[in-house]
Amino acid sequence: MMLEECTYFPSWWPRIYRHIASLLGIDPRRDEEATILASRRLTSYGKDFQENLSLARKLVFGKDVAVIGAHESFLCNDVKEDVIIAADGALNGLVMYKNIIPDIVVTDFDGALRSLLARYKPLVFAHVHGDNLEVYINSVPDIVDVLIPTTQTFPYPPFYNFGGFTDGDRAVSTALALGAKRVHLYGFQRDSVGAFSGRTNPRKKMIKLEIAFKIIDALREIYGSEVIVLEG
Repeated sequence: MMLEECTYFPSWWPRIYRHIASLLGIDPRRDEEATILASRRLTSYGKDFQENLSLARKLVFGKDVAVIGAHESFLCNDVKEDVIIAADGALNGLVMYKNIIPDIVVTDFDGALRSLLARYKPLVFAHVHGDNLEVYINSVPDIVDVLIPTTQTFPYPPFYNFGGFTDGDRAVSTALALGAKRVHLYGFQRDSVGAFSGRTNPRKKMIKLEIAFKIIDALREIYGSEVIVLEG
């Protein structure tokens, strides 16, 4: 499945999203309202975000991609893939402990340090939802030149929806939608919250981890099990 073949709103996603919303008590209307309000703000910048998406696609297409999750176990691995995508707070660990600046960061701004995003300017797939609208609007001015805006509901322009709920599984889904040849996962652990995760309720975070792995399992079925490799 290549980017040209999708409409930035994959057919497999709405059913999963509705299930997650029911499970976690999420009101889809709040997500949609946040997307609409954020879209108005982003439109005012007069920026063609399609250019940034095209850059991301050229970077990822046909490549072996490393997606780095928020669990500190990734610090024990050598990451040698062609492209590195950090899921939210993993950016902090990559920069501070491995001196690696990722090519892409997928974030909803609850883990990745905004100062690092603004300083190093990786391409940023920045995700809006009903619980982060204010921080989203306050964060995007510093990264508008490298921004690709995403949502988990209908993608009102200039937003895109590549599927995915947590930053980790959304990073995997995005890499695959951009045409990655193979995606290697580092720092993904089913049984513990990562040190680079944002502030969260530990119990709720464990539920989100379970959701993330179920989505990754679904992606393995959609794209083929050999495409997604769990490295540790």
